[in-house]
Amino acid sequence: MHRRTICTSSRALEYTVSHLVMHNPPAMRAPAMPSGATLLCSNAPSIPPWYFRALYREVGRAHEWTDWLRRSDAELESFVTAPGTILTTLLLDGAPRGFYMLRCEQASAELLYFGLTPDALGRQLGGPLLRHAVQAAWEEPRLQALHVNTNTLDHPNALPLYKSVGFKVERVERCWRDPQSESEK
Repeated sequence: MHRRTICTSSRALEYTVSHLVMHNPPAMRAPAMPSGATLLCSNAPSIPPWYFRALYREVGRAHEWTDWLRRSDAELESFVTAPGTILTTLLLDGAPRGFYMLRCEQASAELLYFGLTPDALGRQLGGPLLRHAVQAAWEEPRLQALHVNTNTLDHPNALPLYKSVGFKVERVERCWRDPQSESEK
């Protein structure tokens, strides 16, 4: 188990990160999204950094997603507009209720972020959205590996959901980080 420390306070949060990989596309195609749900896809460089930050904050608020809240606008813009980046927003009855972000680089792709807003949880949206993300990644004909990571601060169903679509754990590491500040909640 690897160890990584990203903290400056004595109130550090300890968590475990699972790094997962998928080497072959799933046999099944992604199911249709539930009634009222649509997907909006944006490709770099047309992804507005403020839009990503808003989705990231809303989806990640309960799960200590703070990395991109603590970075400069310039760093964020460089991240979201990097070549091969795809941001797909789940709209439910016209309002954003989740998203995923993929980065595809020839033979390798990474599901950088995936999640639902708190009011979308329990509405049977996570499975179809994840399957859509996986299918979108495997549309790259040269792809040989799709990567994702999740941690024990994420939703408790995250790791089982990733495994259910065919991801396998390749390594696990213990980490520490500064907790969210009040302004990041």
